[in-house]
Amino acid sequence: MVKLEYTVLNAFTTSSKHGNPAAVIVLPTPDQINENDLFSAYPPTQALQKVATHLNYPMTAFLLPLNTDGRYALRWIDPGTEVQLCGHATVALSEYLFSKEGAPGRLELETVKHGKVVSERLENPLKKGDMRVALDFPEILGFRDIEKSSEEWSAINDGLAEVAKKEIPIAQLRKNDHYLIVELETGFDMSATGLPLNMEKLVRPLSDV
Repeated sequence: MVKLEYTVLNAFTTSSKHGNPAAVIVLPTPDQINENDLFSAYPPTQALQKVATHLNYPMTAFLLPLNTDGRYALRWIDPGTEVQLCGHATVALSEYLFSKEGAPGRLELETVKHGKVVSERLENPLKKGDMRVALDFPEILGFRDIEKSSEEWSAINDGLAEVAKKEIPIAQLRKNDHYLIVELETGFDMSATGLPLNMEKLVRPLSDV
């Protein structure tokens, strides 16, 4: 039996009582890497799913170290299934890896569905000494704009307001078969104070909210 250690980090906050939690698990470095199938060295999917379901966080990120410093294979699995892409868990795992002594300032994360995701530790241009995680995701195609006058916009707006327990100033909504992009109005406070989230409702589909 292999013992796996995990770390839980809350993304988008500096408080343990707020933000969006994700578990981060760094798997043992494999003896050999098949560059034609980076994910062949992972444990069986059923075993990973069992771990993610047991931990029961909104997302668990499973990292597999590859043959270069700062390069990992990455899979995101929630309590129910493996997902194609997860931003908050990528922020969490990046912060975890960047906090290690001698860590590189750039991570290359090879994903199953979306190619390479790049994460960097960069200084906030508006505040000297304030280091932030910057993510570069591959382009995802097939998005359509949701009209502000539509019932779909109203349903999403009402659902997000219930999740945050307040009205959210939405500038634009875009959606494809798998993802929903919510662009907020400029200047909106994204801190835990400005955007208090009901995490139990956030992990439910908007159609159920």
